[in-house]
Amino acid sequence: MQPMLSSPPGVFSEQVVLANVLWLTRQDDFVDAVVNLPVKAFADNRHQVIAGAITALHSSGNPCDLATVTDYLDRTKTLDMAGGFSYVRSLDSTGLLVEAKSEHLDAINASYRRREARTCYLEAIGRIDSGEDPGQATDWLIERIEQLGSAAPNSSSMFDARITDALAEIKNRRDNPDSGCPTGWAELDAHLGGGWRPGQYAAVGARPGVGKSVVAVGWVRAAARAGHGTCVYSLEMPADEVTMRIIAAEGYVPYRPMQSGKPFNLDEDIDAEDTERMYSTAAAIRTWPLLIDDTGGLPMSEIRRRSAAFKRAREQEGAEHPLSLIIIDLLGLVGQEEGHRLDERGFLQELNKQCKNMAKQLRCAVISMAHLNRDAADAAHIPQLKDFKGSGGYEEYADIGIALTRSDAVDAGAERDDTHLRAHLLKFRQGENGKVFTRSWEGAYMTTADPNEGYNDVA
Repeated sequence: MQPMLSSPPGVFSEQVVLANVLWLTRQDDFVDAVVNLPVKAFADNRHQVIAGAITALHSSGNPCDLATVTDYLDRTKTLDMAGGFSYVRSLDSTGLLVEAKSEHLDAINASYRRREARTCYLEAIGRIDSGEDPGQATDWLIERIEQLGSAAPNSSSMFDARITDALAEIKNRRDNPDSGCPTGWAELDAHLGGGWRPGQYAAVGARPGVGKSVVAVGWVRAAARAGHGTCVYSLEMPADEVTMRIIAAEGYVPYRPMQSGKPFNLDEDIDAEDTERMYSTAAAIRTWPLLIDDTGGLPMSEIRRRSAAFKRAREQEGAEHPLSLIIIDLLGLVGQEEGHRLDERGFLQELNKQCKNMAKQLRCAVISMAHLNRDAADAAHIPQLKDFKGSGGYEEYADIGIALTRSDAVDAGAERDDTHLRAHLLKFRQGENGKVFTRSWEGAYMTTADPNEGYNDVA
């Protein structure tokens, strides 16, 4: 069965683009284009379903040929929504193969913009009919139409725009050395060039009990306090426990009594001053731009979707930093996509790849917390990237690799006055490796401090 060649131009172009993805030997030229289009850019509902399947398969590193896409649609019970097997099979036609994709992508984009513009006009009319000031409704409409854009940039202007953007970023970093998303560690911020940067993927590893979650909470506090949208996927501990740790660290309130629920007595527990500080801290952080999601076994596609939704909501609020940081604690507890069954090593490699892709797609920094192998439990051991469980993915995809050590946490015979946490910078694509950042361990308050300045996560 051949596709209907009498379809409207935009819909025919959709058939052409999808056919060239499903044709295995040609898909590399087209699949990125489909993935980068919003699903609703396809006018035909069947094509939206097929494009959604291609995006899901591509994001998890699977091929997007006809057999794989059809199998995915069948497993997810969406094959009928895609027009049935006969229609999907009809797209596997040599008559739809083309060398150049630009004209068909332009046709899809033009059709999409027309539909979106029509929707905007209708909504503006609805706003006026509902009593909104016509001037305000018109301003809203103009803004929405401008966002749609008149046309995609042509190839001759694309690199020129990149140059302009790069020069603007260089000037921004020079004029605002702290323009990144802060870590709260002054020395680390300086080494990273002002903090975490959009598109960066950092992998942070430690043995259990060393303090990786404490470090993560410190970085979350620094980012959210500075107004940077932050998403935390706490797959290891409940959200209320993460929140209590934030309150303890931010207010410098003893954590154990809060967590145990014991009476607030002097010395060992919380005194009246600590209690007041606990409540005042809780009040102060209520408005932080922070999402803490403790849903167990979330797959990476859902983490990406929830983070994108958080970013869109913040953008609609006009936030200066809609989404700057995503932290996943613990990467090994991320769930596999439905129907996928990779071994642990292969799955960790795939997760690292998806973390890097998510950082670039959402233009934010992504940090994954991970476990180190047993060799790292030796206090005399010098950490290396290969100490990460499933190290291949970290070595290949992480821009930044950090190993955390604390001698009194792994060695019962260690000097008890050596209460320092050390962050070993094992990998840094944009700068010098091998640096060690030392922090005073403030375990009773679930935080760390600059050893030269006492308690203060933001030096």
